Amino acid sequence: MEAALKEKRLAETLVKIKDYNGARTKLLKAQKLFPKLDYITDMIKVCKILCAANVHGCFKDWYCILEISVDADESRIRSKYEMLVKSLERIRNVFPGTNSALTVVKNAFDVLCDKKKRLIFDSERERACNPLCIVEGFMRNAVAEREVGLERVERKKRDIVHELNRVSCGKKSDSNHYGFGNNRKAELFAVGQIWAAYDEERMPRCYARIDKVGHSPFRLGVTWLKPAPGTDNEKRWCEAGLPVVCGAFDLKRSNTVVCQPTVFSHLVSRVQRLNFEQVEICPKKGEVWALFKDWRPFDWCSNPQKREGCGHVMVEILVGYSKEADITVAPLAKVAGFRSVFKRSVDVDGGSTFTIPAIYLLRFSHSVPAFRFKDGEIAGVSNGMLELDPLAVPNDLVESMAKPSGKTNSSYSSSFSDHPGPVSSSIILDPENTSMEGKWCRKDFTSGQVWAVYDGSDSMPRRYVLVNSVISAVGVSVTFLEPHPVLYDEIHWVEENLPFVCGLFKTGKTTVNLGMSQFSHLVEYEWSKTDSFYKIYPKKGIERYGIPEGSLHLEPDALPPRLAV
Repeated sequence: MEAALKEKRLAETLVKIKDYNGARTKLLKAQKLFPKLDYITDMIKVCKILCAANVHGCFKDWYCILEISVDADESRIRSKYEMLVKSLERIRNVFPGTNSALTVVKNAFDVLCDKKKRLIFDSERERACNPLCIVEGFMRNAVAEREVGLERVERKKRDIVHELNRVSCGKKSDSNHYGFGNNRKAELFAVGQIWAAYDEERMPRCYARIDKVGHSPFRLGVTWLKPAPGTDNEKRWCEAGLPVVCGAFDLKRSNTVVCQPTVFSHLVSRVQRLNFEQVEICPKKGEVWALFKDWRPFDWCSNPQKREGCGHVMVEILVGYSKEADITVAPLAKVAGFRSVFKRSVDVDGGSTFTIPAIYLLRFSHSVPAFRFKDGEIAGVSNGMLELDPLAVPNDLVESMAKPSGKTNSSYSSSFSDHPGPVSSSIILDPENTSMEGKWCRKDFTSGQVWAVYDGSDSMPRRYVLVNSVISAVGVSVTFLEPHPVLYDEIHWVEENLPFVCGLFKTGKTTVNLGMSQFSHLVEYEWSKTDSFYKIYPKKGIERYGIPEGSLHLEPDALPPRLAV
């Protein structure tokens, strides 16, 4: 962390001498060294804005500064402006250059939201601006080039989704029937409340406590809640800068930030106070939440950028969080022809729920405000269907409205960690991918069997599970077997997180639901009643293990450091 702080201090010095691109490079390095560094993302934003506003010899492009497309409407411009102001207000008094960046953002907003000024600007921009010069100001080093490239792709994707949001299907339900904006009116804010606020991805994944309510103009003084990770895996997740929306949060007063109320999504209800300095926010019965569909926590902790493009699953909470029991949810599917109306989906076997172990709270992406319809309110909408706040519906679910709908099977996460060791108990695995559903069926599985299941980024059958029961036409309840190394080399092999496929195994503590497409083959084993171990070894003539020809000799460089002796 000390190295990251050093880079941050250098960045502050560079900002003061107006070397914004150099400062940005230092901040990117600091972020890589310590992703959880306070306000690091906001500081990078400041430098990016000032870079875009101070590219020598180039036209000042307000679209580039607000990171929007040239055809963005006023709603999109205002939304982006408010998000930037929220981010910058947090560091107004702690990072040099922030006030200048706020001024630039305000100028961009004033021009682009005024029809006459925007028309003049567009005309001047078309004549005077070489569109490449602005980009060149950001691309003076390899690190900056990579980040800007990713942001341009993400921005383009969001603009496309925004256009999809504007498409009218010719039905009343395409509009916001419930009027979720009424839940964010100024008169509803009060001191002591906790609200969910939009993050950089425009999803409500931040929390703030209201400390002050001001009038004329209406503004709020807030304290941003910070996650309080309790386990090593939760700490790794937080240190990687990944979103945390469930669990314990610190209420310690830090920098109180004044911001506009429009950065907030909804009031967080039923917050449990753990002690004077902490609260707990968890899924409650009746709420609607978005889950990460392709949840790979170990991959994401190692490289947070792998989360980009991750899909989501919308679920209704049937049994809320408790430390003693799993969370039961019902997957939701979007109703065809409607923008943000969802209903419960049912799999081919008639099932409509699944469970999420209480220790897997990091799989939750964010809470979604919802309104439940009654019969007769809107044509084509049945009793019990839900209208979700469009501002909290992830882009991938919005995009799905333009794609042919698939099967209505319950939506589960089909992915699991590359990590071969016991730490894998932090991963949930549930059936979702039915692309190979014809390979296995109910009659292939019986209680007590041991199967190899696909694992890791290369999808090799390197994990073993014990079958508990068949739960549906495509789902099986299983318990993972964990390695039980005995020899010195085996112990160090497992400690190095390398695949362990032969030897002794014991029943683990992780019981989950898997899709049948995740199963590779049935495994023969010997059961030790005295020690309760499963013995799994290659059998003569009937099994072929993944050992390439000529690879039985292991070079020292191919071994873990502790074994290469």
